[in-house]
Amino acid sequence: MDIRETIDLLEAKNKTDLVQAKLPYARSALAPVMSHGELDFHYGKLYKGYVDRYNKGEGDSAFNEAGAFLHDIFFTQFKHPSGTQRPTGRILDLINRHFDNYVDFKEAIKTEAMKLQGSG
Repeated sequence: MDIRETIDLLEAKNKTDLVQAKLPYARSALAPVMSHGELDFHYGKLYKGYVDRYNKGEGDSAFNEAGAFLHDIFFTQFKHPSGTQRPTGRILDLINRHFDNYVDFKEAIKTEAMKLQGSG
């Protein structure tokens, strides 16, 4: 057995299976920001795929572990919106000073965000 095979064997013995986090909200709770279909695709296919491939030892384990980790962070950070979801006070004054109103501010943010890779 060469050194690489020995390292692979040791890593396999120390590997803990990944577990896909349960969604802390209903699958429809993120609408309209993320549709039911989008959530099913990203959570049920992509995230699940990273976890499953890692646990089966398929593909690049570091890539699959990182993909699972990033999806875990993504999905567990959300909560169902409450309140008006509109800024108030000094931040609203700043928005109005630079964008005239909150609606124009949101449109400017959306326009800039869509220029970024991965924004869709």
